[in-house]
Order: sequence, then C-alpha cells, then structure tokens
Amino acid sequence: MEEGFGTERTNHRSKREEKIFRIFSSVAEKYDLMNDFMSFGMHRLWKQKFTAKVNLHNGVAILDSAAGSGDIGLNLVKRAKHLGINAHITITDVNAKMLQKAIDRSIDKNYFHDLVFAQEDAQHLSFANDTFDYYIIAFGIRNVCNIELALQEALRVLKPNGVFLCLEFAQCQHGAASKMYNSYKRHIIPRMGQCIAHDREAYQYLVDSIDQFYNQEEFVQFLKEVGFIDVVYENFTNGICAAYQGKKSAQAQV
Repeated sequence: MEEGFGTERTNHRSKREEKIFRIFSSVAEKYDLMNDFMSFGMHRLWKQKFTAKVNLHNGVAILDSAAGSGDIGLNLVKRAKHLGINAHITITDVNAKMLQKAIDRSIDKNYFHDLVFAQEDAQHLSFANDTFDYYIIAFGIRNVCNIELALQEALRVLKPNGVFLCLEFAQCQHGAASKMYNSYKRHIIPRMGQCIAHDREAYQYLVDSIDQFYNQEEFVQFLKEVGFIDVVYENFTNGICAAYQGKKSAQAQV
C-alpha cells in the first residue's frame, strides 16, 4: 500500500527513505528535548501507559523496533528490574545516530547490559521467524517507507500468539481540541524545530507525516488485512495518538 523501498533489498535508499534518514540523523542530538517541548511532556505519559500493556514475565522476548532514542525499551527494562523479572529486550533502529543515542542513554541509566542493540531496518529484519513474544513500535511506523512490508516483518518475527503493539500519532477525536491541535501542529511545531533543533524542515516533515498517516479505523483495518487478529486501539489525549494492539494467530504460517 505504501510506495517507497519496495519488496526487495537494495543497496540504495529511495529518495523518501534518504530524506527520512537524513532528518533523523540531523535531529538525533535534540530528539528527546524536542519531544518534551512539542508534547509538553505528554509523550512520557503516553509511553508509560503504552508500555503497561506489556505483560512482563521471566523469559519474555521483546523487540522494540524503530526505537529512536530507546524510551520504550528503557521503560520496559526499568519495570522488569523493579519486578525482578528477566526479560530479553532488543532495541533496534535503522539510523546509527539514533541507535547510539539509545545506547548512550542505557549506559547513563546503567541498563546497557540488560539490553541488546542492533541496527535493523524494520522492512527487512534479520531475526528468525517466531522469535519474539512482543513486537513494539512507538512513533516509528509512520516513518517507514513501506508500511505493509514492515508489518509483514513484524508478523513474521512474532511467535504464534505473539502481540503487536504500536503507538502512533492519530486523528484527534474532539472537535474543538482538534482545531487547536491542528493550528499548533502546523504553525508552532516547525518554528520550535527551527529555534531548538535548528532544523525547520525536519519538524515540517513531522507535521506532514502525521497529517498523511491513517486514522484509527483505517489503521485497524490495515493491520487486519496484513494478517493480525483481535486488533483493537485505545486513544490517548482525545486521539492525538493511539495505541494499537493485535495478535499473531496460533496457526499463522509465514
């Protein structure tokens, strides 16, 4: 359904993929600061609520895909250690600078030895079939050039009955709030990008990518078409973002 990388590995990125790669390399150092400014700190609450959907237990295998600076994986390992649980958490991102940011943060928090890091393209994962109990992607699926291919890969690497969790910007459900949010998004966020990260283009891309992404019902239908079952979603903050959950069938063949 998405144009971009296509279904074959190549040694050359598409124009859109190259643009996205350059943008995230540019903003890596200010990524966390900008997230706090743009969301007024709400992204931290969204991620805590999102990670609470993971049922941690000894031996659970979790893939945090397109992980950016590693918020989700770090939240999960913190929670696992608090519960005394041995969880196997792998953090991946296609962008080396973003992945290094996640590694640096894990070192600062003394979690480095509790995590596995790998530079991976969500469209072409190197992991074997039926590897993970959870596949998690937070604010990353929107930045994949071929979303269908990435979702097929998610389905492939999940174990039967494995759980897919996705947190992504969505369509605000409240009329008055939607107008204010859209105005803020279109007029203020690019200016913040210019002032704080010195990259207006990167944050204009952020706004455009949110506007162009599926609404909640559309994305639920997309997930079902790819092959996920029991797909549901939960709106956060009037639908500014939404958490999606689906499962891989016990009888799934990949």
